[in-house]
Amino acid sequence: MRELLIASPIQKKKIIFNHSLKKYPLGKNFAVPFWRSMEKEMEKMLLPSLAVEIYKAKIKGKLKGKTPQERYKDFFKNPSLLRRKFFHQYPRLKNYFEILLSSSCNYLGGFLKNVSKDKLALKREYHLKNFLINEVSFPSNGDRHHSGRQLLFFILNQKKFIFNQTPINTDELINFLVEKINNKLPDPPLEIIKTFSIKNRHYRPFLEFLPANSEKEIKNFYHQLGKIIALVYILNGIDFHMDNILASGKNPYLLDVETILTNFESLGVKRWKSLFTTGFLKIEDSKLGDLSSLTGGQRPRISLLDAYPINDGTDNIAVRFKKLSNFKPHNRLYFEGKIVNPKDFLPEIINGFDLVYELFLKDRKNIKKLLISFIKERKIYSRQIFRSTACYQFLIVNLFQPKILKIKNVKKWLSSYLLDGFGSKNDLAKKIVPWETEEILNLNIPYFYSLADKNHLYAEGGRVWKNFFKRTSLDYLENKINSLSSVNKQKCEEIIKKVLNQ
Repeated sequence: MRELLIASPIQKKKIIFNHSLKKYPLGKNFAVPFWRSMEKEMEKMLLPSLAVEIYKAKIKGKLKGKTPQERYKDFFKNPSLLRRKFFHQYPRLKNYFEILLSSSCNYLGGFLKNVSKDKLALKREYHLKNFLINEVSFPSNGDRHHSGRQLLFFILNQKKFIFNQTPINTDELINFLVEKINNKLPDPPLEIIKTFSIKNRHYRPFLEFLPANSEKEIKNFYHQLGKIIALVYILNGIDFHMDNILASGKNPYLLDVETILTNFESLGVKRWKSLFTTGFLKIEDSKLGDLSSLTGGQRPRISLLDAYPINDGTDNIAVRFKKLSNFKPHNRLYFEGKIVNPKDFLPEIINGFDLVYELFLKDRKNIKKLLISFIKERKIYSRQIFRSTACYQFLIVNLFQPKILKIKNVKKWLSSYLLDGFGSKNDLAKKIVPWETEEILNLNIPYFYSLADKNHLYAEGGRVWKNFFKRTSLDYLENKINSLSSVNKQKCEEIIKKVLNQ
């Protein structure tokens, strides 16, 4: 019955959008998953207010029927009248529907335009004979950024790919550095997902989440993961939680490297030496549970941000948020149907970490020179994070709550919440609150980035905060490489052992 309230805006967008698709090489039902995801998102936005209005109608005796199910159906008896009354009560909700649909359709339209423009290059890169886009969809747990930009899955000639459009080009740095490391370390080489980039458009094959087939593969997996931990730590990487690692047989893969080269003024300068900042290790006092790459995923994740109904289909319908997520984590390696305990392969993790750390330690001067030269020459940009994504998502979800929908000046409420509710970690965060507020009201996760050798801060849409940082991300990278020592290496390895032996 709920589709009666969202059918009209969906249908209008479908007619306009489908008309624009005729010029592209598309499969017959390519957009079905896309529209399904839009309906799910709109339903989650709608549920809290819907439950309130059904409850109000119930206690006022306006619902006819002998059973809770009949009274629920009676609420929807006149769809067009209900739609007018409902959105008159919640005009801002209707606006959010429009924002979601317009930005998502525009982004998808932009993708189709770009992928058509890149057709010949993609055919050469991936050895494609034909060019037919069979299907397109957004991941269910993906983050929306400026103008609806997000990760996008698409099936091209029956092969699955991932598309992302972002100013960040840290993949180039990782590709360059891993090649150097592999030339100087014993086999097996460290494997990475090769990204094919054209300007700010990035394509890569979709890799499957796969179990290990032998103990030899398990040992290789954790040996390589140890190398990755050292590499990310030295490159000042943060936010490498369980969603950013893929276990695929004998190899772990980094799925997202945009948060290396962190400028620690955004988080607190004392954190630049901490191995915990990388996200690979479990933090004991985390309120969100274990989201680390190494050990997260052992237990089902608790979702606090997705609205779901209880007593659905009745006039007793209510909305809850806390539930066990059915999302299967892809960071943990499986063998013979069971999750492998990394503790049992601690020597392999330590050995991999040790190899990469020692390489930097012994060849510090040359590696630092190579990195600085490459970063400046290629103009490497990296993402800068001021607050956790969960904070932003929490605020976006709150925009759809009936009480917040009734607030006259929601912009002021949101701005105050960002300044006071979460508490800025430093004075720099206060400078970007107006932009954060604007983005959240457009249902986006605010996205900031910086050029590694400059101290300016950027945001999509042409926003620039000049001389925002006192030091550059490159300064912090040089500090990290200069600070490497046998004592620090041993301390890091002891931390890994302690965390895994808990």
